[in-house]
Amino acid sequence: MRPARSRSRPSSAKYGATTAAPAAPGSGPRAAALFGNTSGNAAPYGASAYGQRVFGATAAPAPYRAGHGPSLSRRAGSRTSADTVGGSDSTGGRHSLQQGSSGQPKGLQADHRFGNQAAPRGAAAGAAAAANGSSSRARGVSHRSATSSTTTNPTQGKTHGGGIAGGDSAGGGGGGGGSGSGPHGDASEDDKDAVRRAQREKEWAQRQRLRDFVSSPEFDGNATTDFYGFGKVLGQGSFGKVRLAWHRLAGAKVAIKSYEKSRIKDAAQWKRVQQEIKLMERLNHPYVVRLLETIENAKRIHIVMEYAGGGNLCSYVKARRRLPEAEARKIFLQLLLSVEYMHGLGIIHRDIKLENVLFDSSRDMKLVDFGFSVACRDPNKRLKVFCGTPSYMAPEIVQRKEYLGRPVDIWSLGVLLYACLCGCFPFVAKTYPELYKRIAAAQLRFPDHVSNAAKDLVRRMLHPDPLKRIPLARARRHPWAAPLASAVLRQVAMPLDRSLLISDDPANDLYEAALAKAQELGFPRHRVVESVLSRSRTSYSTTYYLVLYSEPRHRC
Repeated sequence: MRPARSRSRPSSAKYGATTAAPAAPGSGPRAAALFGNTSGNAAPYGASAYGQRVFGATAAPAPYRAGHGPSLSRRAGSRTSADTVGGSDSTGGRHSLQQGSSGQPKGLQADHRFGNQAAPRGAAAGAAAAANGSSSRARGVSHRSATSSTTTNPTQGKTHGGGIAGGDSAGGGGGGGGSGSGPHGDASEDDKDAVRRAQREKEWAQRQRLRDFVSSPEFDGNATTDFYGFGKVLGQGSFGKVRLAWHRLAGAKVAIKSYEKSRIKDAAQWKRVQQEIKLMERLNHPYVVRLLETIENAKRIHIVMEYAGGGNLCSYVKARRRLPEAEARKIFLQLLLSVEYMHGLGIIHRDIKLENVLFDSSRDMKLVDFGFSVACRDPNKRLKVFCGTPSYMAPEIVQRKEYLGRPVDIWSLGVLLYACLCGCFPFVAKTYPELYKRIAAAQLRFPDHVSNAAKDLVRRMLHPDPLKRIPLARARRHPWAAPLASAVLRQVAMPLDRSLLISDDPANDLYEAALAKAQELGFPRHRVVESVLSRSRTSYSTTYYLVLYSEPRHRC
């Protein structure tokens, strides 16, 4: 067994807060139905890369009945950001308001479940909602339609304040092997076999060239995109895409968010991309998606992230309609610990929502999408940026006040817990101004099936006064959460061996089988050891940890 790890807390990031623009007064996002006619699963890693959009017809909120409430929006994941060029939404699409033929925003429609808020959003962010399902192709990953894309028809309905975002239709190019045409348009089996054989030979040749390259004296440890095979689009935004990919040498799946430099015209947006990378480099927690390395060339910046392939929490709640309290408790505690960890490092997420939570292969949670995150060491420092996703925004943000960072994350986490328990958002309205008024009033209603203990915790997290909102440490000890808190804490202290985390002492991560495998792939052993011990984010360490993730471990 791998030794227990304690989490070190690195120093604060170099970059400051991002700027964001408020939604146009009086403009109305439409509330999208959670359980409407959607296909596929919501996209992961935000487009806000790991974020996503879901569409569906919606209606204005009806009187609350047990089991019914404002539904989570089908186009969930929309965010408000001031750095957005031309007003794009969280999935990276253009302005989140529903556009009619005249180009004017339409009003929100009612819905009995989850309404989705649409709000302007900047670059695709996120790293790690992974698409459900992917198959191997040419020792890599082929495209499967189960993975949803954040690109969707912008003319379809979008909502605010009601339902949980559902899944998108699959987007992105690519398909599994090529095929020729027969007399009736279908390729013969011989033709298909020939194509597959050619693909395997091509992939083998690429792998061999990479092995020769990394073993040569000219290799400086910096990867290029040639190290990866790119597959299906997982998310798409105004400034780039998130794709499922595989490391050609290690054979492991990753998620790669690629920013198009030509589309980043704004200095503030460029600074935010840099800040996102700097903050992600500091994160090393079992319930936070991990950044592996970055690759920059003349046209793009690529952020290579851990791949969480179990789908996102929004799609899961949508499919289940609501979660049993026992299941919601585990999910909530894992997310609480991830946010508490970030706050301990002085990092405020500012866009916690169902779409930004992914399931990994062990069905544990991964918090993703740090496009709005900010370094804020001083807990008393006031922030000014109006940003986030409307249905998850705290009262102090929608009222355009300066705000403390930690309480706004607690509020968003409370909204998420309510959505898991009730299958709908706590606040819903036809327009942004009306939604913001309801958020500021913070009047909560619960269906009958929610326990009194759960109601009490949610009310404490959704207190309109940020200074009276329950701190995360106390929320963890609340009678509703406490029964499982100790077990979840133990899992953090001793994560599974199949983990991409870095130990406090990196020497504990050196295993003979993984080193031998990296050496077999062409990497000089001493370079790999140096990179691991120095915590460098190089091709040496990235390949090693991806190999370590899948190889049996025998201590050096």
